[in-house]
Amino acid sequence: MMPALAARMFHTSSLAGTDVQDSTTDEQEILCYCEWLTRGEIVAAMPYVRNLKELRERTRACTTCFGCDADLEDLVALHADLFGVAL
Repeated sequence: MMPALAARMFHTSSLAGTDVQDSTTDEQEILCYCEWLTRGEIVAAMPYVRNLKELRERTRACTTCFGCDADLEDLVALHADLFGVAL
């Protein structure tokens, strides 16, 4: 794996002896590399859709290679209460 890609995926701390940052809470982490969508962008779209199918259609996340499918499902499970609140 290329070093720059690994750094974006795992967000390790630059301080020796500190813990690795939890990547599931980093809103700036790229979740979908095909569409270059961050976790924050996907979560921001959730109030405007009713379900995962509509979220994929609105953001185009997980519609090309499906490599982010598990991460997208985890993110949706974590923020499921946001679906449709702006509708």
